[in-house]
Amino acid sequence: MEKVNEKKDQAPGQNKEYQIIVNGKPRSFIGKNITFKEVIILGFGSGAFDEKFNYTVMYSKGNQEDPKGTLVEGKSVNVKENMLFNVKRTIRS
Repeated sequence: MEKVNEKKDQAPGQNKEYQIIVNGKPRSFIGKNITFKEVIILGFGSGAFDEKFNYTVMYSKGNQEDPKGTLVEGKSVNVKENMLFNVKRTIRS
């Protein structure tokens, strides 16, 4: 299982490990919030960023205040156990 943010320096209680699903695969994530970029790395690997691609990140099974939606660049969402993320990569035209 791939992990992101294994040594996140945050206040106590912020280092909880969550099991989430990214593109149908189980992943571990440590932290209270996950960013657009972190989800893409879990979906496609750390070398995924290239100017020729656009990414769309959709999520579901989130917390009550924000159960589903689209995550955009520069934003984050609160993580919940077994939260689902779907990351699509398309070529820019």
